[in-house]
Amino acid sequence: MLETLEDRTVPSLSPLMVVPATPTAAHLVNLGKSADYGQLINLGVTINPLKPGPGTPSGMVVLMDGTSQIAMTTLNSEGKATITINLPTSCSGV
Repeated sequence: MLETLEDRTVPSLSPLMVVPATPTAAHLVNLGKSADYGQLINLGVTINPLKPGPGTPSGMVVLMDGTSQIAMTTLNSEGKATITINLPTSCSGV
C-alpha cells in the first residue's frame, strides 16, 4: 500500500527566535592585596546590564591580554565570578 502525504504526520516547525544581547558593563576589581608581575592575584568580576536592561547576565567571562586568553570562568546566578590568575610578567593590562 502506498502512503500519501495526507497519511503522514508532519511536524510543525517553529521559527528560530533570536534574542538580541542586552548591552552590559563589566566591573573588574582586585579582591586582595597588590601583586607584582608573576604573583597570584584574585579578581572579582561583575557583569551588569545597562539600564534599562532586563535580567541577570549569564555565561562565560574571558580575561584577555591583547589577543591572549589569560583566564576563563562562568558567571554565577548573580552575574558575578571570581578568578585567581598568575599575573603574567609581560601583561599589558587585563
